[in-house]
Amino acid sequence: MDTDYKNLIKNVTIIFAGVIAYLIMGSAIKGEFSLNIVQVIVFPLIIIAGLLIYVFFLQQAGKKQFSTKKLFVMGMLATTSVNTLFILVLLGSTLIVEPFYIGTTLVNWIVVGVCASILIILAIWSKTWFSILIPVLLFIPDMLFRFSNLSDTTIFIIGLASFVLIFIFMIINLLIMDKRKKR
Repeated sequence: MDTDYKNLIKNVTIIFAGVIAYLIMGSAIKGEFSLNIVQVIVFPLIIIAGLLIYVFFLQQAGKKQFSTKKLFVMGMLATTSVNTLFILVLLGSTLIVEPFYIGTTLVNWIVVGVCASILIILAIWSKTWFSILIPVLLFIPDMLFRFSNLSDTTIFIIGLASFVLIFIFMIINLLIMDKRKKR
């Protein structure tokens, strides 16, 4: 089967924008949006490397018809390698390199608006609510912490509940998709 590079570039661009939106939206909501040289140069490279790792993994899984167990293990290795690289660069960039830009309150809200728009476009493109629902559930505790007088314990409970809701939603979604496939 030939690779459709035009469609691949379009899809990678959309996914790339979505990943960047996820990465910077949380800090902008907290009012801590800043950029340093490592983030600007290395994070896009990690995202591209991650996409290449996943594409390679999926191509190999398709060619070699991995068993479910092997598919799971290889998928976990791919995910772990990308996440480890990301975390190492994130920690290194915040501990070693000083930011060259620190956003103002207005810039933080503009970044949140742009990121929300990108995530909505991603949801429309992918025809799922995940790209909207997951950030909402992840960032609700930050919003409550920043804009309310709730106690830390209450905010922690809300944050914990939001993570539980994410997993419940994902399981329900998988069950619905599985049921649709069986029809």
